[in-house]
Amino acid sequence: MSNENYRITAMEEKLAHLEKMCEELSDLANEQGTMIGYLKAKLNVAHSKLEALEQDVHSQSGDNDQGLSVSEIAARDKPPHY
Repeated sequence: MSNENYRITAMEEKLAHLEKMCEELSDLANEQGTMIGYLKAKLNVAHSKLEALEQDVHSQSGDNDQGLSVSEIAARDKPPHY
């Protein structure tokens, strides 16, 4: 095998490896995009539930809790054994 044929074969092998790596990275990026979409949807659901809970707490506690978050209300109203 001549030196020229060896170089061409080596370049073809490198190209094949690069194409495979590129395809694997593309698949990984698609997978991560799908996971990000799923996690964003779950976060939106959790955010909606938290907002509903905060509104419920505010509506039950009266005006003196206006503007406080659920965490702040819980910290203020913690039981005496804490």
